[in-house]
Amino acid sequence: MARRPAKTLTERELEIMQVIWGLGEARLGEVQEALNARGEPVAPSTVATQLNLLVHKGYLAQTGRSGRSVYAPTCTQEEATKNL
Repeated sequence: MARRPAKTLTERELEIMQVIWGLGEARLGEVQEALNARGEPVAPSTVATQLNLLVHKGYLAQTGRSGRSVYAPTCTQEEATKNL
């Protein structure tokens, strides 16, 4: 049986959220670039998967057309991290 997705943020998801909170909103490439600047390179497909999970969990809103999506936070950093 598959496990249920957690509502809390993983370490990588928190890194992505910190990037987006810092920028206000971002596209996939901007998030990937910021993560790569922080250390170990991350593939675009990995970032896309994480962004989709964050949308599904309700931490991000996705707007724009396919392939040109913009991601914006739906909560503040304080709201998202109060239970970590």
